[in-house]
Amino acid sequence: MELAQLSMLLAAPIATVMLMGASCSRSAEPTSAAAAPPAAQQAAVFDFEKDQVGQKPAGFTEALTGGGGAVEWRVQEVADAPSGTKVVAQLSDDRTNARYPQLVHDAFKAKDVDLSVRFKTISGEVDASGGLVFRYKDEDNFYVVRANALEGNVVAYKTENGRRSNIGVKGQGNAYGVKADVPHQQWNTLRVIMKGNLIEIFLNDRKLFDVENDTFTEAGKVGLWTKADAVTQFDDLRATSLEDVGQSANAADRLICTSVVTGPTLDGSLEDSAWKAATPLTVTVTRALPPNQGTTAKVTLRCVRTDDALFIAATWDDPTHNVSHKPWVWNESATAYEEGQDREDMFAVAFEHTGPFDPDMLAGVESVWDVWHWKASRTNPRGYAMDKTHRYTLAQPSFNAKRHTARNGKPVWIARPEDEGDTVEKKQAAPGEFKGEQVPQYLPGTPTGSAADVRAKGAWSNGKWTLELSRKLSTGHPDDTVFDVRRTYDMAVGVFDETGAMDKGSGLIQLVFSE
Repeated sequence: MELAQLSMLLAAPIATVMLMGASCSRSAEPTSAAAAPPAAQQAAVFDFEKDQVGQKPAGFTEALTGGGGAVEWRVQEVADAPSGTKVVAQLSDDRTNARYPQLVHDAFKAKDVDLSVRFKTISGEVDASGGLVFRYKDEDNFYVVRANALEGNVVAYKTENGRRSNIGVKGQGNAYGVKADVPHQQWNTLRVIMKGNLIEIFLNDRKLFDVENDTFTEAGKVGLWTKADAVTQFDDLRATSLEDVGQSANAADRLICTSVVTGPTLDGSLEDSAWKAATPLTVTVTRALPPNQGTTAKVTLRCVRTDDALFIAATWDDPTHNVSHKPWVWNESATAYEEGQDREDMFAVAFEHTGPFDPDMLAGVESVWDVWHWKASRTNPRGYAMDKTHRYTLAQPSFNAKRHTARNGKPVWIARPEDEGDTVEKKQAAPGEFKGEQVPQYLPGTPTGSAADVRAKGAWSNGKWTLELSRKLSTGHPDDTVFDVRRTYDMAVGVFDETGAMDKGSGLIQLVFSE
């Protein structure tokens, strides 16, 4: 069976684990997260599934800034909970305007942090909003970013000495946040990333704006926020400290995609002038499981884009040139062909498509990934990579998917279909009579439709692969990520030596478009 690194890859019906900064390995059954080395950064996920309905969730403290009555944060059981069956909700509908309930985690504390939550506004006439607090010192001193369904906007504030004030928009002075569609009584995703004095703000996987502010410079707690009579549900609160990961959360861990007038020719070479303009990013890919657990390698990535296309280059060391895959090999004694042991080299890149992007395939998060999967034998001769999606659902879907066990012990269904159209990967049965000592099992095909979106060409020389991939920023196909150059995208990569012998994967990488 072929291994699906980063959970990314392939039609093989197996599950593996990909943690931030770790990789997956071949396995007959899903492997627990405990098999992988611990993640480099402090991280926490709160889905409230183990908390008692009708009670405040364990490990959290209620707080209130301003006036009005007591806050009421309670765990509820709801049919549409994004990550299970339970959520936490702020249920008090006190109409006092300057009233800001909070639910703050007691233990998690960070200065630089990546924080996200799913929220659904249920009711509220004075306010209908959901927010995230961070660098939280106490109920009178913290940052908050909130999305408001009544006003249709997202705004960043500081609460200093009990007084809340807008902190503007980078490049627009004291602008009152940005206008944004915040669907009422529907689940939305709010995310903030704060590093140094910069706050990046996202709604429903789209970056909205940046803020710079120096009021709170020390580490603080994180939590949830509402205002006045807003009754709001929250689920899947995720917090990752970015302070102890070296370069992995800073600019050096971001793949900068540079704008160029003319894109490179895809020939497995980096001699085009476009690549000279690119900013290289070298990431470490790591093998998480035996054999050779902890083995690492380096992959250097580059990205450029034109007005309508995205180009990615990857280079990595590989001492063996493997371009044969499962050939039919003649067995003289049996007078028949049998499948050979050859396995090809491969590379894959996954991008966020729908829902949160977590490189751990067993995270138990409902999401869809856009995956480009290059194969040295099956796709490279035709100049393509397979264009696929990975689909993760918490309830058994109507489409074909395999059931596995997520980290929280609950089921997750995973499907890895190729995009619509004819595939580049053709397969032929073993010949019934002798046609030579070795006959290919796979023949390059000509993809069509959405399956033909990703062009790719790799070349191996002197113990190193150089691979170039390209795709339109927007293909017009719903199974592809639409790249909006105004925002940042989560992604990860995987490298395969002989499709499983030395499989390694990256942690989270952010794709950032430059002007």
